[in-house]
Amino acid sequence: MLKKFIILLILFSAIIGMYTTAPCSVVGTWEVEGWERMKVNIKGEWSQYERISAYDNYTFNADGTFAMLMMSGTWTQQGKKFTIEVSPDSVASYFEVFLSEMGLDTDVTVTKIKLSGKENKDDTIKGEMNLEMDIYFTLLDTEGKASVSFNFKGTRAGQPSSPGNNESLRSPKSILQAIQEKYTK
Repeated sequence: MLKKFIILLILFSAIIGMYTTAPCSVVGTWEVEGWERMKVNIKGEWSQYERISAYDNYTFNADGTFAMLMMSGTWTQQGKKFTIEVSPDSVASYFEVFLSEMGLDTDVTVTKIKLSGKENKDDTIKGEMNLEMDIYFTLLDTEGKASVSFNFKGTRAGQPSSPGNNESLRSPKSILQAIQEKYTK
């Protein structure tokens, strides 16, 4: 009887351990870098595509919360794979603030967010972020769409191969300058 109880306890512990979200091996701050692609399309009038080198800090907290530049959310990990649920409101707010600093008053609605990746054997991470947004330029009474994808690789903060800069190069200025030139004359 005691032997069966111990076996059941071990099996139960193993099953629960497989589904625990934190603490996991990606806990900590990662400096990520990669190529970001952004496409902006203003309904029926104009479209532009940009590809830039970008970097950011991703922080995976042991309590399951996640933070990056002006965006936050939660994260889970199954084995080596992780999934991040970023708050649509924080993404919209980030882009609204950025665009307002460029002189464009907007209302951003996030329609799709996907952010996931995996931990590699060499203690690095890699993954992909995909965002889709509807953008309404309020002063111009014009609608548009934007899509952003970011393929990244990351190292733990402070590692020798990390980018060493915590500023993000998100949202290429040439796209925004083209919007300004077209609509703010």
